Amino acid sequence: MRPYRVHLFGFPLGHTVSPAMHHAAASELGFRLEYTAVQVMSEGLAAEVERLRDDAFLGANVTLPHKPAMLTLVDSITTSAQRIRAINTVYKRDNALIGENTDAPAMMRCLREMLAYQPHEESVVLLGAGGAARAAAVALLDAGTRQLRIWNRTRDRSAELVAGLHQLKADNEATVQLVGEGELDTVLNNSTMVINATSVGLDRTTVPFDVSQLASGARVFDMVYGPEATPLVREARIAGIQALDGLWMLVYQAAAAFTLWTGLEPPEHVMHEAALAALHARNTAQQDVPHAPASEARP
Repeated sequence: MRPYRVHLFGFPLGHTVSPAMHHAAASELGFRLEYTAVQVMSEGLAAEVERLRDDAFLGANVTLPHKPAMLTLVDSITTSAQRIRAINTVYKRDNALIGENTDAPAMMRCLREMLAYQPHEESVVLLGAGGAARAAAVALLDAGTRQLRIWNRTRDRSAELVAGLHQLKADNEATVQLVGEGELDTVLNNSTMVINATSVGLDRTTVPFDVSQLASGARVFDMVYGPEATPLVREARIAGIQALDGLWMLVYQAAAAFTLWTGLEPPEHVMHEAALAALHARNTAQQDVPHAPASEARP
């Protein structure tokens, strides 16, 4: 019997650890799966998506730069993916292609299970205004976060994100505010949680803000990930702040996709170990560099 097939669409994909995670999970479960990274440019994406209709395919993962474009290439879209305006997982039901976003629930699992997130008590600062930040912001609003404040180095982009979130809030009583230039330190000192959805930290040394400005008891979630703690996570922990990087988020979004394709619950610890092993193996030959934010990561 031939293995079922899943493709990962993105460009570039040389760094991906997703095949390692999914093959490890399938092997542990005795499930025959062929997970292949397919580098594809935007002009070739539609044709690759149509190939998924073949009975051999269970679906696909999608990463940069194609997550928004997938919204017009599938047959239906979940509410979550529509609100986030990005698809990272395609699965099939009755041969229809359905677009989902598993990044948002993956982040929320990290916050709830590892950082004791309590939505109605939280004042969250979100750093960034790109796709990762939007996914995080929508997830936080949907979870009932009391106060969400957004900062980005490019003020126009953060203002655009805040305006869009106000349209999504509906009857949600959450406060969504733009953090202006020169206000970040004050806002950090009055926040319970900070989420980094920027790429700051990729150079292994830079942190997006001064952790000494954090209030006692605040927590930090850094979507950047790598085989070791990111610069922000290291500095926060040295300062006595509870902090977590984005590797478990990467695992959780992959596990959710695996379940949508197969109906099986994958062993998440096995996927985590496989991701770490793949990162370490690659860095044996290459310089150790953390990855992009997990919800924008090329899985």
